[in-house]
Amino acid sequence: MAFTDLDVNWLEFPKIASYQQGVVSTTSITLDASGEYIAWCGPVQKAGTITQIGVSLRTVSVSGDLDFRLETLNSSGEPSGTLFDTNTDTTVSVSSADDYTVVWATLTNGATVSVNGWVAAKIRANSASTPTILHSSLAVWQAGTPYLVYNTGAATKSLTNPQIFLKYSDGDVVRTPLPLHFRESTTMTASVDNAKVAGNKFRLPFDATVKGFWLSGKFQSDAIVKLYDSDGSTVLQSQNMYSAVVRSDGDSYPRWMIFDSDVELKGETWYRVGITGGAWLPKDTLELQGIPSGYTGLTNSWWIDPDDPYAACYHTEASSGTPTGEGDWTDTTSQVCYMGVIITDISELITATPGIFFSRGGWG
Repeated sequence: MAFTDLDVNWLEFPKIASYQQGVVSTTSITLDASGEYIAWCGPVQKAGTITQIGVSLRTVSVSGDLDFRLETLNSSGEPSGTLFDTNTDTTVSVSSADDYTVVWATLTNGATVSVNGWVAAKIRANSASTPTILHSSLAVWQAGTPYLVYNTGAATKSLTNPQIFLKYSDGDVVRTPLPLHFRESTTMTASVDNAKVAGNKFRLPFDATVKGFWLSGKFQSDAIVKLYDSDGSTVLQSQNMYSAVVRSDGDSYPRWMIFDSDVELKGETWYRVGITGGAWLPKDTLELQGIPSGYTGLTNSWWIDPDDPYAACYHTEASSGTPTGEGDWTDTTSQVCYMGVIITDISELITATPGIFFSRGGWG
């Protein structure tokens, strides 16, 4: 069956109702001294050659030059100061004409990257011709990977989402899934360690290609996320998740990562996605946030209802870190974790699910 590429966006499944209050705000950073910088740091979603970097500028009050650099990261998750590859940089002049625009720069040489390769896209004030620019990053509750690092005297990591963009030689842009972060006081927790798995059991109404996962939780240590086949034991894909690459252990914010290779899932087939502690950390625990599926308004969101004959999602746990089959899992249909998969391609719907359809124009 033919698949349709969701090129304009990624579908994060399940779509759990959000009860956030407030509006998106911004955090503004001024660069006005030689060597100061802002940087996008995170993993890329596919192999290829990155040839361009773009940055959204709010104002340029003093004209000058900006260095656009693709660098490696140091052990602290900050730009290392070392170019990712030979000549993966360039310099661009900016002026007030660039106020409220996205300025794109083509690197002298493109950088060959791999799936899940971590990079730092740095915008640095040039030492010979230093401008004064103002950059605004999104300060939203759903901040997740990638993250902002800025230096106006000392390197600082920020929970905000930098408005810096990376483009491949084929024109594709490095995408940034932004799973919602939930601030509801009725959240529950599902603690896991290396002897337990917690997550969601789910099924889709269509065949789909899954590229990675998203989740929101409070993390004490490194972990492993696994996608299980319908037999409850076969691992279709897994990915290590590191707790303190971006922020300190114990912070509660969304995370997402890309699997090393895509997985094709069948519609109307049960799968599980779960998280377990690494065997090298047998005493540490992780927490996932969840809420009762009967909470007011939740059943109006997509595909949570466990009674849906075509698609559903609800909480599941295994008391063993290596389940051997369906009998090792305990399902709780009254709860759902803030955890799911990232879908990039879908087929036509398997069934005529009420209220959901796909057409060449997109979702409706």
